[in-house]
Amino acid sequence: MEGTAFKRQEMTDQIEIIVEKAILYTDEILATRTAHWRIARVGLIKMVANIEKAAPDHRALQKLRRFIADNDALYGNDEVRH
Repeated sequence: MEGTAFKRQEMTDQIEIIVEKAILYTDEILATRTAHWRIARVGLIKMVANIEKAAPDHRALQKLRRFIADNDALYGNDEVRH
């Protein structure tokens, strides 16, 4: 059981790091205008879906959703459809 708890904590830590890096990178590319919010949003929405599958109660989901909502308010939430 201890090994499982350790792995779960390790996954939780990794999700935190990944979400934080994604937010920082997205802020950077939006600030330098090297990408558009609509395109960046696609990747972040996919990230939300993946985290929801792996760790639906993870606290980083709220942070990522808030980041998306804040930027939707700034840039609009037009979705890119493929």
